Amino acid sequence: MKTGSAKAVLLAAAAAVLLAGCGEPRTIRYKGGGASWEGSYQADLVKNKKSQLGTYSFRYKGDAPKEVEAFSITADGPGHFYYHGSGGLPGPALSSSMVCDDCTPARNTIAVVMEWTDKDGKHQESFELKKP
Repeated sequence: MKTGSAKAVLLAAAAAVLLAGCGEPRTIRYKGGGASWEGSYQADLVKNKKSQLGTYSFRYKGDAPKEVEAFSITADGPGHFYYHGSGGLPGPALSSSMVCDDCTPARNTIAVVMEWTDKDGKHQESFELKKP
């Protein structure tokens, strides 16, 4: 009887360790914007909150600029997101999904730099995405 109880306790302890290793998914969110752009980052954290499946989303406020020759987006958050394009914006909203391991940010802000060149010249806008 003692052997059966010891095995049951060991089995329960092993199951608890395995389940704790998987971790419960948790969602983190960042939002922010500047004069012309607004953005967000949302991610589901897994594996003890060290891995994440996230999405960066950016939207131009108002009508998207016309005749855009080139643009880039740099975010110093998870995965150090960088997007560069030419020949115009694909639309007023841009989004990109990413998966990364061991990249969960410990800080409360993500710095973003938007740069674009259109018929009126070069433009740059910097802002922060912040945890609510």
